[in-house]
Amino acid sequence: MSKQQTKQQQAFLQWSLVPLIALIGQLLSGCAHQTPPVAVTVRSDVSCRVYKRLTWSIDDTTTTINGIRRHNARYVRICGPNRKPK
Repeated sequence: MSKQQTKQQQAFLQWSLVPLIALIGQLLSGCAHQTPPVAVTVRSDVSCRVYKRLTWSIDDTTTTINGIRRHNARYVRICGPNRKPK
């Protein structure tokens, strides 16, 4: 066996072990203790104090008007359609 073949075999063995070691690591991590999911509370009342509905004028560009519409749609989704800004 030549020196070139020996190096190729060593490289093959070395790189064929990498996926195997990674797989073993993933399988063993499944046995680890996992923390339970935490409930997240969304505080829309705070967001509604910060957000305000925006208006546009006839002189605004289409891009600006579309951005304002998207902003106002987020406001309605978070605060409700009848919420008045304070």
